[in-house]
Amino acid sequence: MIATHAAVSRFSSIVVSSRTVRRSSSHVKVAPKRPSIAPKFSLDIKHIRENPDLYTQTCVDRNYLAQKDNPQRIIHLFNAWKQSQVDNRDVRRQSNNIHLQLGRLQRKEADDLRGSTSDEQDELLLQAEALEPTLTKISEAEADINDEIQSLAAELPNLTSQDTPIGKEARVIDYINEQPAELKTQFDHVDIGKHLDLLDFTAASTTTGWGWYFLKNEGALLEQALIQYAL
Repeated sequence: MIATHAAVSRFSSIVVSSRTVRRSSSHVKVAPKRPSIAPKFSLDIKHIRENPDLYTQTCVDRNYLAQKDNPQRIIHLFNAWKQSQVDNRDVRRQSNNIHLQLGRLQRKEADDLRGSTSDEQDELLLQAEALEPTLTKISEAEADINDEIQSLAAELPNLTSQDTPIGKEARVIDYINEQPAELKTQFDHVDIGKHLDLLDFTAASTTTGWGWYFLKNEGALLEQALIQYAL
């Protein structure tokens, strides 16, 4: 009897614990998945159209000579797209009116779902089918124009700051610290280590050989800090 009671107790504890696990697992929040691609960049086509000379000069200054005519080409394509909108306004208006009339007829015949369509509705459907190839051709042509505008705009370089010097010669604006007497153009780790008194090449060359160095002062402290951080 005691053994049976112990077995029941163990079984009860297992059931309770399993329920607890299942209950707790139901409250686990799953982190939202991140998108697998970067967000699409946005181009200010209107600003390019309104300032073509600025973008052309930027292409020249930044040596993007192959793209210097892109702003004018964008303006030309935009005018072609706008003219297409004007020329095909009547076709689109006619198509919209046909769909509006079809919607009214379908609402009137909603009570008789199995009935045949009226002659007026058949005529409107024929007109819509006749206009569909023309509208498709117009939409595809305008989409091609927009795609070409986006492609030309994406080739343009970013606008440079007015403080950026033009040309190949660099211009020193200011020094962060005191102006050095002799400005060296390049610094390697040897120069930096000797200047800050962090590396000792002389002592290391007598003990280990040429090319080795000892860390000292803040250099040794930095190494120990990195080791402690890694551990």
